[in-house]
Amino acid sequence: MPQPLAGIRVIELANFIAGPLCGTLLADMGADVVKIEPPKGDMGRAMPPQRKGESVSFVALNRNKRSLVLDLKQPAARDILLKLAAKSDVFLEAYRPGALEKMGLGSADVKAINPKIVYTSVSGFGQTGPYRRRAGVNLIIEAFSGALSVTGEPDKMPTRPGIQTADVFGALFATYATLASLVGAERQGEGRIADVSLVEASIAAAAWEAADYLATGNVPKALGNKHRLNAPYQLFETRDARYLAIGTPNDQLFEKLMQVLGLAEHVSDPRFASYASRKQHEAPLLAVVEPAVRRRAAEELEAALLVAGLPCARVNNFKEVFDDPHIVARRVVNDVDHPRLGRMKAVRNPVLLDRDGPDLHRPSPVLGEHSEEILRELTARARRSRRRNNPGAGPMPLARSFLYVPANREKFLDKAIGLPADALLLDLEDSVPAAQKPVARAAVREFAPKIPGDRVWVRPNAIDSDLGRADLDAIVGVRGVAGIFAPKVETRDEVLLWDRLIEELERQRGLTVGATKFVPSIESARGVLFAYELATAARRVVSLSFGGARDGDLNTDLGCVWSLDGPEMLHARQHTLLAARAARFDTPLDGVFADVRDAPGFERDTDLSRRLGYRGRKLIHPGQIEACNRLYRPTAAELDYYGRVLEAFDKAVAQGSASTTVDGKMIDVAMAQAARRVLEADKAWTKTG
Repeated sequence: MPQPLAGIRVIELANFIAGPLCGTLLADMGADVVKIEPPKGDMGRAMPPQRKGESVSFVALNRNKRSLVLDLKQPAARDILLKLAAKSDVFLEAYRPGALEKMGLGSADVKAINPKIVYTSVSGFGQTGPYRRRAGVNLIIEAFSGALSVTGEPDKMPTRPGIQTADVFGALFATYATLASLVGAERQGEGRIADVSLVEASIAAAAWEAADYLATGNVPKALGNKHRLNAPYQLFETRDARYLAIGTPNDQLFEKLMQVLGLAEHVSDPRFASYASRKQHEAPLLAVVEPAVRRRAAEELEAALLVAGLPCARVNNFKEVFDDPHIVARRVVNDVDHPRLGRMKAVRNPVLLDRDGPDLHRPSPVLGEHSEEILRELTARARRSRRRNNPGAGPMPLARSFLYVPANREKFLDKAIGLPADALLLDLEDSVPAAQKPVARAAVREFAPKIPGDRVWVRPNAIDSDLGRADLDAIVGVRGVAGIFAPKVETRDEVLLWDRLIEELERQRGLTVGATKFVPSIESARGVLFAYELATAARRVVSLSFGGARDGDLNTDLGCVWSLDGPEMLHARQHTLLAARAARFDTPLDGVFADVRDAPGFERDTDLSRRLGYRGRKLIHPGQIEACNRLYRPTAAELDYYGRVLEAFDKAVAQGSASTTVDGKMIDVAMAQAARRVLEADKAWTKTG
């Protein structure tokens, strides 16, 4: 099933910890969090320690987000942000109160274009009051809120906590406010405006101290390592100069502690007979307990206390924490891949759900990494109305070579794993005899999970047959299957039928609706004629595939001598390509070259295909892979041009524009995104050959 917040879009404008941590907690649960950053980025990006130009602290606090760079000083950038807000569910900001109002981005401005949006503001002192404009960072909040006054040793300078308590408390309350407001917006149709003050979050966290003062007028004092209400409940030093935390929150546990320490005779002392009396006589009690603890080694005493059922723990450093077998068993630390830092370790979200809970599905973004992607989403023409929780299938991966593999041939499947084809197209249709269809379906389910990435695609039988529907039932939701190549699609209604049947299976199986990618194959004159309608019929359509073959329907429809570069077939190839480009697909696929013995002819035709604008093609023999990969790979001049396109576009985006020019040509969001995908794919191809 989808994660709890799948389909919720959050705009985040925040630096350092409180706001970003709130955004991360929402992203962990599946929300699409778009982090809006100025051209120099979140100030947290400059925090140490730094590795390869990336702040490790920033990386830890900004996972699962996308980054969009906008210079909000530019009117065009503010317009972009408001357009994004119109299509979002949450606006999360941590600017100084009043700053966004001056830019025309305050709560009233945003809710004027989207009344249902939840607007959450996080600030040091709140949005109202005499201190609303006062600067407030973690230490200042801890000081002002009273938290530091009860931290440290009595009558000495307060000691600041070793972690960022004020920011974390604020992030948790901001997340709470946002989630509650989302529920209200869903039920009542209008989002709330949430005002979260870090000072007030810290005051709320001091529940006992605040309650004590408000009830008695007594000002709480620092107590060092002691507990405000209970004794013994503190840190103790052991014989080996370690520190052991021991707590006895009831009479039974107190008795067990005294027995383990060999002090059972003191249990009957009337001064230690009750919870309240032990705290009242804490000094004489500690005079007995502390020497007894100091005579024992930390590890030995901890073990004895645990056997007796007492709450206790040695004070661990972080190496000891992450090496602890319990933390290892709970998989608190996971490996993640970062685009610059490579393979690295990260702490997971502490919440575990029985299914579809928080995960690390995306590393923290490089500055502006998703700018053109997000802008493209804003400017793309809607193809079909969808439910809010359907994000679409996403783009099709760039692939030069799609190798057909009969799914019923186990020998071929095993061999295909080691071949250098960018993708494998497991065929359930023409190459599989009717009696072998069940075997082929079972093979897909077994084989696909073995292949990493989006390399495995499936070609089922036609959807107007029982075979096609049985194929869909067998493959939708199978791990490792990136999508479906549908044979001989001719009309928009056929695409919508495929889409409806796939969606029904996605819903039945608890999958994200729309996530199964779909590629119609153009194999007839009608298919060529209606190619653009096929490309735009449903959001799950991610590309078009040309399917002209020597003995195919298209050749029959055209009534010509078969030749891929003959005028009739060339027109069909160009028309299919233009339809794909008009639908903003940058990955159209050319058809097969059937004569596997004609290697020179294959190279000539693939070179023509590339010059027409195709990025890859389907293959029917492993011997065609090397030439295909080589001929479709971008040239050095093209890579240089794409690099300049991205550099110019990123500068334009930082200035609030969604377009620019390079070499006199207009560059828009779609072109910039296509350039980035080509460059990223080329890097991957360089590694794999």
